[in-house]
Amino acid sequence: MSVSPAPVAPILLNPADDVAVLGVDTPAGTTLSAGGVTVTTSAEIPSGHKVALRAFAPDEPVHKYGEIIGYASAAIAPGDHVHEHNLEYRPVAREDEIPAARPAPERPRATRTFMGYRRAVGRPAGNTHCTGTAPWRRSWCRQGRA
Repeated sequence: MSVSPAPVAPILLNPADDVAVLGVDTPAGTTLSAGGVTVTTSAEIPSGHKVALRAFAPDEPVHKYGEIIGYASAAIAPGDHVHEHNLEYRPVAREDEIPAARPAPERPRATRTFMGYRRAVGRPAGNTHCTGTAPWRRSWCRQGRA
């Protein structure tokens, strides 16, 4: 009894990608579908490597992760193995910009309150000394000496 191989499903990491990643070793002549494109592999492609989903002319950028990962060093046909033999790496002009400084948010102003009272002589007095547990404090506060 022969076992039929599992279908090969390439991984398209970003809808803007020109290549898909293969999760298993794929023999030549395997038909693959990714991102609405169907291609047939022209050579054996190892697991974890890329397959072209469209044709590339030399010096044309190749996209993976939605970013340029390199430039075609030779013509690449749909279904070809894309690797260092036909992909060269060069610096890419980046357009990153540093965000403008934002002003700090206004700090909330504390509404200052005094949870106490004024003594007969005009000095402030608080009630924190009446919160103690010593018996003399409780009786002293009850007598209104605070």
